[in-house]
Amino acid sequence: MKNYFVLLVSCLALVGCNGGKGGSGDSSPVQNPVMTEGVKEFDDELEIFPSEFETSVKRRVELKSDLSNLEEFKNNLNNYKIFFTATHGSFKNHAVVCTDATSDKEVIPHTGKFDYLGEEAQIWVNLYLNHLKPVVFLCRVTGESFDQMVEVKIKKSIELNSNNKVSSLRTHKDEELDLDTLILNPNASIHIDEEDLYLKANTIVSLNGKLMTFPPRAEARPGREGMSGGYLKVRAGKVIGDLGIELRGQNGGFQSERPKKPSDIPPTPDYLHGRCVENQENYKGECQGKKGIKGYNGEMGYMGLPGGNTGHLELFVKGLRNSEIKVNYFPGLGSQGGEGGEGGDGGFGGRGVRVRYRYEGGAGPHRIDAISTNQNTKCVQSAVRQQSGSKGSGYIYYKDGDCGDKGEKGQRGEPGYNGGPETSYIHLLDERISQDIDENWSYKGSL
Repeated sequence: MKNYFVLLVSCLALVGCNGGKGGSGDSSPVQNPVMTEGVKEFDDELEIFPSEFETSVKRRVELKSDLSNLEEFKNNLNNYKIFFTATHGSFKNHAVVCTDATSDKEVIPHTGKFDYLGEEAQIWVNLYLNHLKPVVFLCRVTGESFDQMVEVKIKKSIELNSNNKVSSLRTHKDEELDLDTLILNPNASIHIDEEDLYLKANTIVSLNGKLMTFPPRAEARPGREGMSGGYLKVRAGKVIGDLGIELRGQNGGFQSERPKKPSDIPPTPDYLHGRCVENQENYKGECQGKKGIKGYNGEMGYMGLPGGNTGHLELFVKGLRNSEIKVNYFPGLGSQGGEGGEGGDGGFGGRGVRVRYRYEGGAGPHRIDAISTNQNTKCVQSAVRQQSGSKGSGYIYYKDGDCGDKGEKGQRGEPGYNGGPETSYIHLLDERISQDIDENWSYKGSL
């Protein structure tokens, strides 16, 4: 009992001394006062140690450098723990409530409390992939006379297993992809086509995955020129594994347009019509029509459509780990030339002679009353025929000439021009490797 009394007296003496230091006569010291919004200013002479905390974020599973726990890492890809650590003072009996401020739906807040010493609070969060934008949590730390809101930003991670068009990974055309980790499994890729993409990632794990402008064999629609690849900007903290980057232009589309059919042959010239004269026995000369003029040849086909340029790359990588980065160029190919134009129709053949005859005295030679030819208007094969009339008269119809042959089909057009490479910029290891390229390039190392 005696010892307790001494301790009490000592404490009272200490309080009296501290109270006299400020000259205010208070019987209790100011220890670790809490800083809150709207708090009154403290006496400048008081020694203030405000309660403060800092936040940090850690993964549930960290990826090992040799990828030995890759599957476990994938299974916990977006599981994080948010730490609230006191740097000054104690947060005993203080609570933490975190709400996803980027969600457009009502979400259940994450809650936690500081430990019994008031030194640390932890909150587990799982990020959902309804979008790939970083998640911003609004976290409120509350307690007696303390109420403070802080923002905690966490980047998402994705694992890809197939070929993905960039439009399926973002909500609008100009949105950047800002990720913590991008995992490209074998045969997985992202292609941007003619769009632009700014891809930021703390880590890219690539198991022979690819980033590309257009995918292989991409071709424009019929009648369209091939588009050039977009602008691909990649900024990564580190790359693990082999990553391929393919800058490819779109191939030109099928040349669907064809030249017009040539104009028709002019009316049949007179020299193709039948010509014959009377003699004592019969008619001599070319009484049937001659074959029509050959049609005009078709025109040469139109030139194929050009392929697009490759697009270009800006690559910034700070560190490599057992990696090989390959950049390959594939300019778009021009399409095949269009088909030649159809040949024109041949002209109509000459008209065969129509002879009207009669006999005089019943046994005399033929006598021509009329020889007539009319313009042929169709290509129908007609045979020589005779039509008898009254009183020994009648008609002989000689064969019309065949129509002329169809003109030759025009030659196929020339192929379209191929696209070309565009200059790209490579920056590795904080600019220790920096160069411009416009041809295939690779770098292998672990730095």
